[in-house]
Amino acid sequence: RRTLREKTAGEVMRTDLVIVGEHTPIEEAVSLMIDKRLKRLPVVDAEGRFRGLIRREMVLRAALQD
Repeated sequence: RRTLREKTAGEVMRTDLVIVGEHTPIEEAVSLMIDKRLKRLPVVDAEGRFRGLIRREMVLRAALQD
C-alpha cells in the first residue's frame, strides 16, 4: 500500500464530478449544492471546458449583501 506522498494527482482525483453549465440559474446551482452537500461547484461552458467555481462562501456572502 502506497502512502499519499507516493501517489500522483491522477490517482487521488475524483472523476464523478457534479457540474453545472455557465448559464445555469444560480438558484438551481445553489439547490444542487445543498442537495449534494457540496462546498464547491465547477462551472463549465457549452463545450464542457472548465470556466470556474461557485463556492459556498461566495453564495452566502452574496445572499447577505442582497
